[in-house]
Amino acid sequence: MTQKPDQCLGEWIDREALAEAMIPLIGQLYRNNNVVSSIFGVSLINRSVIQILKAHPLRPPPPG
Repeated sequence: MTQKPDQCLGEWIDREALAEAMIPLIGQLYRNNNVVSSIFGVSLINRSVIQILKAHPLRPPPPG
């Protein structure tokens, strides 16, 4: 089943908005509590919205 372009764009915009909201929270955790946030082993410190989205694949890598 394929997605309609408008639906795909809407989902992309939603994911971008979530990543944008994450950036100040990640920075605050790092500065105030020395917490290094990462996803699938990729640090999210000082990353752009696109870099955060690229670090998170649609599904996790296979185990092993």
